[in-house]
Amino acid sequence: MYQISISPPGKYPIDFPPLIPEKVRWFGSRKEAGQRLALALDSYKWQNPLILAIPPGGAEVALEVAKSFNAAFSLIISRPLPLPDHPEASFGAIAEDGSTYLRVNLVRELPSEVVDAVKAEQLQKIRGLINMFRNGRSLPDISGRTVILIDDSMTTGATMKAAFLLCRKRHAAKIVVAVPASGKKVMEEIKWLADEAIALENPASLYDGAQIYYRRPFVSDEDVLSILAQWENVRRQRFTLGRQGEGRVDLPKGRGLVEYGQKSVKDPKTEGLNVKEALHVGSKRISPIR
Repeated sequence: MYQISISPPGKYPIDFPPLIPEKVRWFGSRKEAGQRLALALDSYKWQNPLILAIPPGGAEVALEVAKSFNAAFSLIISRPLPLPDHPEASFGAIAEDGSTYLRVNLVRELPSEVVDAVKAEQLQKIRGLINMFRNGRSLPDISGRTVILIDDSMTTGATMKAAFLLCRKRHAAKIVVAVPASGKKVMEEIKWLADEAIALENPASLYDGAQIYYRRPFVSDEDVLSILAQWENVRRQRFTLGRQGEGRVDLPKGRGLVEYGQKSVKDPKTEGLNVKEALHVGSKRISPIR
């Protein structure tokens, strides 16, 4: 089992950071946050990244990035480990493969059998979520790939750190952490772990990530299933576009990337390119397929 422990300041049971002002709402919705995050991640657009979202909140944010990049997208399940007497707080987090992050200053006050019981309970819940969200399927292959881990915010960063450990254990070539908002100290810890970390907003502290959104601050399991249905529609449209006979993809001379079948053509030398099963990745400049 992969496990790390980092001890942030504070003492058991927990010192809650102050709330950011109630009037602070940086994003109208998670969809808007995802669109803005895609712009911040633009340098990865052509690197064929794997977009992994931590549900529930990260699903809608990551969906917008995956749509913008025309990238592979899935959910990685990571759950907080709640303190027995303070379930709103956690002493760490555990990912779907058992990779665990622990907050030393909290977990050292707990009997080992309590820690093991909480971990076992969360792993059982994780199995249920994998069945619900991924129909029991395994994660896509991570080895050798650039992975972008996305959540809708980071308060303690615990679930993100556990997800990071899973990706490192599975030999991701590069791990990028991207969130709309994170407290500064948490972001510093993430930057120490990840190859790159991006947060659009960095308040001194962030206790409740939901308060940064005007609309639909909380995301349910049903919302996640709806988001996954949207993704299936996107995938179906791509497949249909790629399979319908000959299409004309209009590209500026010497620019762009066309994918067809399993092959890629960089920097086409013609103004227009007729290819069978053609997709112009990341562009809306596609003429109708006839």
